[in-house]
Amino acid sequence: MDKRIFSALITLLVLWVFFVGVYGVDVGRHWDETAFTVPLITKSIENGRILPGYYYYPSVWYHLSLTGLVPDAFAFLKTVDYGDLRESIAHDFKDWLVAASESEAFKLRTRGIFIAVSALSVLWIYFLVLRLRNNHFEALLAAALTGLSWEMGYHMRWIIPHLVMTQFAVLTMMGVVFATRHAEQKKKFLWLYFAAGAAGLTTGTLYNGGVFILPVALALYFYVKESGWRLTDFLKQAGILASVFAGAYLVSTPGTILDPVRFVGNLLYEFKAYALHGVGYTVTSFEHASLLSQYFVFVVFSPYFLISLFFAVASLVGVYVLIKEDRKTAYIFLVPLAAFLIFLISLNTMYVRNFLPVFPFFAMFAAIGVSYFYKKLASHFLFIGLIVFMLVANAVWLFNAAQSIRERHTANYADQLLQYINGRPDVEFAVSSAVQKELSVLSGELPPNVKSESFSPDGLAVFRAFELDPENDETWNKWTPNRFNYTERWFGPYEVNFNYYPGWMGADRIVVMPIKSALKLGIFKNILLLQPN
Repeated sequence: MDKRIFSALITLLVLWVFFVGVYGVDVGRHWDETAFTVPLITKSIENGRILPGYYYYPSVWYHLSLTGLVPDAFAFLKTVDYGDLRESIAHDFKDWLVAASESEAFKLRTRGIFIAVSALSVLWIYFLVLRLRNNHFEALLAAALTGLSWEMGYHMRWIIPHLVMTQFAVLTMMGVVFATRHAEQKKKFLWLYFAAGAAGLTTGTLYNGGVFILPVALALYFYVKESGWRLTDFLKQAGILASVFAGAYLVSTPGTILDPVRFVGNLLYEFKAYALHGVGYTVTSFEHASLLSQYFVFVVFSPYFLISLFFAVASLVGVYVLIKEDRKTAYIFLVPLAAFLIFLISLNTMYVRNFLPVFPFFAMFAAIGVSYFYKKLASHFLFIGLIVFMLVANAVWLFNAAQSIRERHTANYADQLLQYINGRPDVEFAVSSAVQKELSVLSGELPPNVKSESFSPDGLAVFRAFELDPENDETWNKWTPNRFNYTERWFGPYEVNFNYYPGWMGADRIVVMPIKSALKLGIFKNILLLQPN
């Protein structure tokens, strides 16, 4: 296929990812935005500080968020009478920006900026794989798997650093790959310096991004070993790379040295919080590893578990192929990924967003695995057709999910539920009093498979998520997150994967789940489960 076609396809893919992200950008309330990120922007403006005064996250997110105020700053300048400059102009400007930072327009604009930056991971993984494998098909497939993942898509809309870190992590690895593929020493080290700087920014986005200095160090080690350099030469280059890494990090998070007491205190608090508790998201290390495996196998590649399973298997094959063909390159990728995953799994708090920075590399492995399958199969046409079908299914899901966000204030979820119940006459449904009232208004008489007293243990429970008061920690923390099959389905917006974030405080929704799981929530208190014969 002509290279220009691949260039056109990757361009369209990046534009699609950005479009779908912005199309569904109004996701409503987000817990971190409400409690931390957006209020801190306002507070820093009020205090006249150039530092966020908050270091639970490093400061790249803060600088990126401030760019969302640029249009408001220009709007203020248009109101200034330059013939009558007053001493109070600075105060007026501050008040203007404070008001702007509290507006819905600023929040949506800033989300759009985060989407645009996060979407760059699609472009970087394309260039990385193309340089690594010299294979346009593998490069495009890796980019498509990254960009068309619903998990990547809805996380991009949040004003939090995780998906921004993702593109810096991929950018780092891209620099390392370009360095290892250059024969000329000068260009090789220029790319390594670039990678070290990108690794510094990765760390300036999330602290655990520091593991991405490891592939830079490994690339230097392998080159020195092959070239027969003296130890002093190696130490000199290692010192330069370390300086570039540290410099990039400190530029992005200057509070490390300018606000050291608060920085250290925040950092220790954050580590303790993740190590010990997570507001209902607490797990043991073994449980953490098990749930993460399920997430990467059944969920992250696609909302359709068979599609996700296929690409997860392909990713394992891709790892095998890479190790077999280029062991050193495999080490350069696998060492930082293993360090990243082991560190997070060792903590007792699990949020799947923390693992997404390494997903593009699994997409790369999957693309290599799919290419391996392609070479082994006789019917290439049917196989490519299957791959395209699965990618289109992911793309359609992304659009429909964004559309559900836009329609969340007008959609009749009770009517959708009624159709769902009527379409499953052999399934018994236990509905909460709130949902029962909604159904009664629609049809007057409840369907015969909606029960009120005794139920089969295989039945399904139906209730409103907000029947567990989100403002009451005692009830809201009864949810069990991070289970790929926690709910049967839900009727509401798809702005988030509710199976992984049931504690989401955004929009209300009608939840359908197994009765046994619902009983643990305390909503259905007077239900008698029939014992099987």
